[in-house]
Formats: sequence, C-alpha cells, structure tokens
Amino acid sequence: MDPGYLASTSRTNKANQQLNTSARNIFSKQEEIRDAVSSLAFQGNTKHLQQEVLLQHQLTISQQLPHRSNRILDHSHNSY
Repeated sequence: MDPGYLASTSRTNKANQQLNTSARNIFSKQEEIRDAVSSLAFQGNTKHLQQEVLLQHQLTISQQLPHRSNRILDHSHNSY
C-alpha cells in the first residue's frame, strides 16, 4: 500500500475518533443542561405552588376569624 495513503487514513481515523469523543461530550453536556433546567423549573413550580398554598391557607384562616369591625360592633352593642 501507498505510505501516503496509510498516513492519510490514520490521520482521518484519529480525527474521526476525536470528533466522536467531542460529540459524546457535547451530548453529555446537553443532557446535564436539560436536567439542570428541568430541576430549576421544578423548583420554581414547587416554590410557586408553596406560595399559592400558603396564600390559600391564610385566606381560609382570615375567613374563619370574625371580622374586627364585627367584634367592635358586638362589643359596643353589649356595653349598652
């Protein structure tokens, strides 16, 4: 075989191996990024849901408490 051809083929094979390695690294990084973004989105949704639950809880509590104005009226009514 032609030595120039063998050298060229060897360089091509090495370049292809490096490209394959780079591609695997890129795909791996993409997966890491997707996982990180997904995790952040989940955390954001969880925090938003926690805030919604807290607001609902506060609303429920405030609705169960007698209104302050009603207590004042009741108190003033009782003092007569």
